[in-house]
Formats: sequence, structure tokens, C-alpha cells
Amino acid sequence: MALAKALYLPNLLCYLRIILSLTGLNLAVKDKPRTAVVCWILATVLDFLDGKLARALGQTSKLGEVLDIVADNVLRSSVWFAVVAVAPQWSVCALCVVCCEWLTLASTQVMASRKSTHWKDKKLQDPWLVRMFFANNFINP
Repeated sequence: MALAKALYLPNLLCYLRIILSLTGLNLAVKDKPRTAVVCWILATVLDFLDGKLARALGQTSKLGEVLDIVADNVLRSSVWFAVVAVAPQWSVCALCVVCCEWLTLASTQVMASRKSTHWKDKKLQDPWLVRMFFANNFINP
């Protein structure tokens, strides 16, 4: 049953999003920014589609929920790392944003699994950094 969920179409799209994100980073570092941006745009389009497909096909799962968030973070991290490769003066900013996003992912998922709640539910007991990150309707840098 776990293998079947891992092979749900929306989850396959998440795997593809991760591959596209990392491919984009590789291309950006190799001085092919236009092709990198195309990869990142495709990953973003697939992000829109995977959630819609999951609900339409009845293929929602906890694995898919976490995969979606991981794929989002890999995409954003890849873009930040590419920025640093081109403009090293942004290193500290990129490091802070990337660390905050992955910390937020880890803490929201751990708290949600321990409390059997949805990770987007606002919780006063979350670490202050997580509350700050999600204070503006889940919009972050």
C-alpha cells in the first residue's frame, strides 16, 4: 500500500519537480540561466497541477503532502543557491532564507504528526520563527 501511494501520479509529479529544480540549479551554475528558468517554471506549473490532480483523482496522502512541501523547498533553495553562484554577496541572505524554510518544514511536520493536525493550522505553541514565517497567510520570502 505504501508503494502504491509513492507511485500516485501527483507524487510522481513531485519527484519530477525535484529533478527539474536541481537540473535548473545545475544549468544556472553552468551559465545557462534561460534554460534554468524554464526548468523552474515547469516545476512551478507542476506544483499547481499536482495538488489539483491529487484531489481530482482521490490520490491524496500524507506522503504526497510532505513531498509537495519538500519539492517547494527544493525549488526555492535551488533558486537561492543559483543567486549565490552569480552574486555571492547574497550568501548570508540566501543561507538565512533557506535555513528558515527547512526549519519551518521540519517543525510544522513534526508538530502536525505529534498532534494529528494539519500543518497549516496555526498553533500558538509553534516556535516563534515558524509563527513569524506563517503570520502573513503563509507567505514567506
